[in-house]
Amino acid sequence: MKEKIARFGVDYASKKLGLSDIEVHFKPQSFFKHNDINATFLHEGYYIVFSSDWIENADELEILKCSFHETRHAYQRACIDFPKLIYHDPKIVAIWAKEFDNYKRPEHNDYLNQEIEKDAIAFSNKLINYIINETNGGLGNAI
Repeated sequence: MKEKIARFGVDYASKKLGLSDIEVHFKPQSFFKHNDINATFLHEGYYIVFSSDWIENADELEILKCSFHETRHAYQRACIDFPKLIYHDPKIVAIWAKEFDNYKRPEHNDYLNQEIEKDAIAFSNKLINYIINETNGGLGNAI
């Protein structure tokens, strides 16, 4: 059921962002280089990988927030890689491109100061609030 929630979150956010075909994979925590990473967007193949160990213990809201967050990273990368297909303010996209090239991992002090992270967090919070308001607080109605 929880993997279904992660897939729903990626599909839902993808539709909101005009993206399609973002694959979702589940791997053990050992796949990730750091234990504090629950999921990641891999731009080499445009897919999102979730920690199956984390998914098992996370609640539905955490899973949705994470899936929205990683899908926003897919959108950011698509804006960089395909500017003629997906338009976003070129000044912001230039910042995103620079930050993807010099990405600071969660253990770095400047991780939350990166525009790509601020944007992904804001997007995730916005979608969570939208779903909660649209479903009168019941996530089960949305999934």
